[in-house]
Amino acid sequence: MSFAKEKGKIKYVFLLFLLISFIGFLLESVYCFGIGKGFHDRGFLLLPICPIYGISVCLMYFFFSVPDRVRFFSKPLFETPTSRQKLKKYTAYFVFATLFPTIVELVTGFVLDQLFGIFLWEYFDYPLNLHGYVCLEISISWGILITLFMKFVFGRALRFVYRTPPKAALVITIVFAVLMAADFLFNMIYTLLTGSNLVLY
Repeated sequence: MSFAKEKGKIKYVFLLFLLISFIGFLLESVYCFGIGKGFHDRGFLLLPICPIYGISVCLMYFFFSVPDRVRFFSKPLFETPTSRQKLKKYTAYFVFATLFPTIVELVTGFVLDQLFGIFLWEYFDYPLNLHGYVCLEISISWGILITLFMKFVFGRALRFVYRTPPKAALVITIVFAVLMAADFLFNMIYTLLTGSNLVLY
């Protein structure tokens, strides 16, 4: 299935974004529980999603495809399917998967800090951090996580999304788009009035 051929179907792109954002929320929750923080409210929104995961993975796919056929937009970066080229493919993809979400995280962290004075995450205790917004250790973790996800899980997630009937996909898209917009607006107003984002638990 060629996702590029279906890029006009915005509702399926949005469903994919929602699914990956929800998976990101689950990963964050498990991670916090595993390090002893218990179940901890993650992210700016009240909905159980972490949009930075959905944004990063969807943009990675649109720009660079998947590790086995890494591209820049539609142009293949490697032509010959040799073992050496395969190593180069995965290395290049890992580098992109490290840099891309790091940039998203840096911009998001900077904007939230400058506009609202809040840190949804901070890496001051990590070595080689940049103003607490990003750090080398987490960036490398992004690279590993996204490369593995795009290799082993992304195709299944894509097929799962495309099993949704078109009308149902449209309804889900409209409902969640409205919910996310309302959620973001509420939290933005709440943060401006109180000086901190609303944390449910």
